[in-house]
Amino acid sequence: MNKRGYQPMVTWIKGDYFVVPDKIFGHPIGKEAKLIFFYLCCCAEMNGSSVQAYSKIMEACGIGNRNTVTKALKELVETGLIKKESRKWENGGRASNMYWICE
Repeated sequence: MNKRGYQPMVTWIKGDYFVVPDKIFGHPIGKEAKLIFFYLCCCAEMNGSSVQAYSKIMEACGIGNRNTVTKALKELVETGLIKKESRKWENGGRASNMYWICE
């Protein structure tokens, strides 16, 4: 469990691989949400956190519509697969969100 109380559910294997639990396939979420979940897992730090801009998620996952990404992230939050932490720069501007991979 990390300092924010989230238990990371991602396992890393030596090399360029990562493992996610089989139970992701039983969640009633769309294919875009699953793809984005895999991407966040791939980018996650050892503590389960991942800071990704919408534009980077869109590019990496081949999704051309920002609204599709927004809807998919909302699905992931609502099903408890991720937690979203909004962040701001010191000047008050919006920064990329931090996503926490959860059990």
